[in-house]
Amino acid sequence: MKRKFLLFVAMLPIVTSVFAIKEEVGGIWYVISKDNKTAEVTSGDYWGYYSNSIEIPPSIVYEGDTCEVTAIGNKAFAFSNYITSVTVPNSVITIDEEAFCECSNLSSITIPISVKSIGREAFKGCSSLTEISIPQKITKIDSCVFQYCSGLNDIIIPDSVKTIAANAFDGCKGVERITLPSEIARIEREAFAGLSQLKDVYCHAVKTPDAEPDIFLDSSIQYATLHVPVASKDQYMEKYPWGNFKSIVAIVDETEEVPLGEPCATPTISYKNGKLIFNCSTNDAICKSTITSADFNSFSSNEVTLTATYEISVYATKTGHKDSETVTAKLCWIDMEPKMEGIDNAIANVKACPVLIQNHGNKLSVSGVKDGTLISVYDTTGNRVGYGKSTKEQAQIETTLKNGEIGIVKIGDNTVKVLMK
Repeated sequence: MKRKFLLFVAMLPIVTSVFAIKEEVGGIWYVISKDNKTAEVTSGDYWGYYSNSIEIPPSIVYEGDTCEVTAIGNKAFAFSNYITSVTVPNSVITIDEEAFCECSNLSSITIPISVKSIGREAFKGCSSLTEISIPQKITKIDSCVFQYCSGLNDIIIPDSVKTIAANAFDGCKGVERITLPSEIARIEREAFAGLSQLKDVYCHAVKTPDAEPDIFLDSSIQYATLHVPVASKDQYMEKYPWGNFKSIVAIVDETEEVPLGEPCATPTISYKNGKLIFNCSTNDAICKSTITSADFNSFSSNEVTLTATYEISVYATKTGHKDSETVTAKLCWIDMEPKMEGIDNAIANVKACPVLIQNHGNKLSVSGVKDGTLISVYDTTGNRVGYGKSTKEQAQIETTLKNGEIGIVKIGDNTVKVLMK
């Protein structure tokens, strides 16, 4: 049975009335204005009512009327510790105060460009959020909006923002980088306090923003770099608190071609305990990888051949450096003891071990095989072009194969095709 609550009735001299009714539709509670045909998301029977993944629709149907969802109300999802993700539709214009306050497991939220205002403490304490996209129509970031969002790594303030209010990002201790727009005019007290991991601040404002002296209170600016327009570097150096950064450097004109440093070191690939591990000797370089499998397909037959093989490619990248060379590898599972194969309770049991095969020029590296295992490499005509035995579960085999040729690697009774790169 539906529950309805009459929230208010406003009587005017002319005989008119505005009804706002609280109603649950599709598992989400709304305050519905029948006269305006709009709906505002509200809290359930109690704070913390919602859980799991929430997708807010752009409109709902109530008693035959289509009502557009235009707002997320005050404390609508507050203290809902079991919410993991929220999708907000393009119909929403306002996110009110404390709308998602203390949703500690909220790790993903989509805020559309239609949103024009976000109320104070709207996302306070959302410690699982790792990224947030602030819409371009926002002109002010209200107080404590993202306070204690400790999982954030990168803060990008859009060009539309003129003011950042007090404690807006206070306690976001995981943040390493802040980008401030060219039109930023004012930053209030402790807006970026407690950012202990801060490394870089990019401020594109030619005129130094009017800032309270404690905007970076207890943040690691003494170890961080401030990037500012070249014409304003001296202004920032002379003005507190900007002059307290470890270093202040000019932002390079984005239209100029920036010379890059030496390429990152070529990464290495290894496999251990169910994980692929990429290492690069260049400090702070990030390894970017692509992993594909021939098994990730759809079939329309009663028989499917599984390769249990993954193609891996990886390169290392770092700001200010050229990307490294791309290295490739093949991870496959081979039968250790084929006689162990069988069917138990309709489940196939195959005792197998993971083998990682890499090539460097005409050399092949094979790891993960039992010591003493004979490994031979053949070309596509069947001629053996290299061989060796594994020692300490490793084998380095030199072949006569050239770049672009296919090698057939025989490991015990198993064979694997490898493209030489």
